Amino acid sequence: MPQGCEKGQVFELSCVVVEYIVNPKFQVLPQDQGASKGNSVDLMLYGDGVRVRQSKNPERHRKIAERYGDVDLLLKGSDPVGRIAFSEPLSIGCFAPKEESGQDTVWQSVADSLMLQATTLVPMVQKARAAKTRIWNRSDPPACRIFKRLRDVTAADLTLVESGVILDFEPIPPFRFHGVYRVQVKSGEAETQEIRVKVE
Repeated sequence: MPQGCEKGQVFELSCVVVEYIVNPKFQVLPQDQGASKGNSVDLMLYGDGVRVRQSKNPERHRKIAERYGDVDLLLKGSDPVGRIAFSEPLSIGCFAPKEESGQDTVWQSVADSLMLQATTLVPMVQKARAAKTRIWNRSDPPACRIFKRLRDVTAADLTLVESGVILDFEPIPPFRFHGVYRVQVKSGEAETQEIRVKVE
């Protein structure tokens, strides 16, 4: 229970996403999945940036929230249910070196060999808008988990992506991460960010 809150206290929110991540910067880290998954390695994508909070920047927050219809709601719950999300849709790609020609490296997509795990809050917002008063409880699904082959991921899948929830590249056997990879991430109309990661 949050500090200073009394047992049984009911919280009310006017939106699902109470904080947006604007102009995010991303990093990619390899993570060993252990013996249960054959000691394979996943790539974990993390992002953070300028935070636009409803409580501190109400006008800027509302301008973003209106694009998703996440305004003027009535949400109630025994715990704060506000979420944090990236303000813009994401576009993600992963590439491996194919061959070297002189000083130039030719990169090829490995989107057909990876599953992407992410979480979008769009269905949660839609569900909240469909009800006059939405009572949230622990049995409610937190959001919509996306688990798709990377080549099949759509723009809608990566809209209103929840921040703080790992975006996970999981290799599809027999493919395994080994060597150097180039991950590209684009947030809305911002320039594409390129992160290189080496997997031993």
